[in-house]
Amino acid sequence: MKTVHYRNRKLRLIAAFTASFYILFHGRPFDIYRAFTSVSFYIAFAVSFGIGLLLVYAIHRATLWLDTRCSWRERPIERSLMQFTLGILAPAIIDLLLISIYFQALGQDVLNNGFLLIDYPVIVFFIILLNVYYLIHYLLLSESHFPTSQKTELTPIEKKQDSGQSNSRQGQFVLYYQREGKQVRAVINLGSHYLLNTTINYIIHESDDRTLCQINRRMIINYEIIDTYQQGKNKTSLTIKIKPDYLNQMENLLHDSLQVTKDKKEAFLRGFYDHYQ
Repeated sequence: MKTVHYRNRKLRLIAAFTASFYILFHGRPFDIYRAFTSVSFYIAFAVSFGIGLLLVYAIHRATLWLDTRCSWRERPIERSLMQFTLGILAPAIIDLLLISIYFQALGQDVLNNGFLLIDYPVIVFFIILLNVYYLIHYLLLSESHFPTSQKTELTPIEKKQDSGQSNSRQGQFVLYYQREGKQVRAVINLGSHYLLNTTINYIIHESDDRTLCQINRRMIINYEIIDTYQQGKNKTSLTIKIKPDYLNQMENLLHDSLQVTKDKKEAFLRGFYDHYQ
């Protein structure tokens, strides 16, 4: 199971900064001039911001880890329990422990200085809010990965039988999938072509077939039809060479379709060598 890519580093920094700044003034007189001219304010803000960054990072990493192991869409109850434990309860406990150490260094007792009644509920609220953000973001980003079963039905658009090939479905396998607009074309080794009302991301996400590999944003290819590869148009890409037996079924592909892009290169090479060991 693959995780979605949140790409929210700036948002995490802003969230940690905003929460830290708000906490320092929550329940206290809002005196900017006095705060900005006080050394103790900067020390308190540095500690608060540092803890905030740690909590935001912990929630982010826990969410990424859970995304690869327990999908919100497939196992919502189990995921809710795991997200609560790792994304809310654990960060809340970490924050309480770190803040207790900080107050102890100042000679204060976290049980008696009002932190638990004034500041801690707000911190827990921010933690919950960040988890809700990740849930909504996940559902939006993964929507195209999880179409309904109706969208995955095969619609034959062309069936041709190459001479000398058996019309039996025995031994049938997909040569490649290629995105065409809002649909995906599946080309079968026995000569059939199909259109799928789904996405490349969904196919590779759901496939348990280790012979398949996504080589760029438009194409998934079967390792079985690959003869070798060479350096592509630049140093970060590769060009795939097809086995002679399958060239006649690949002749309509553009050259760029057989390019392994930089972001797919590592996974392609790992799968290629595993396949031919």
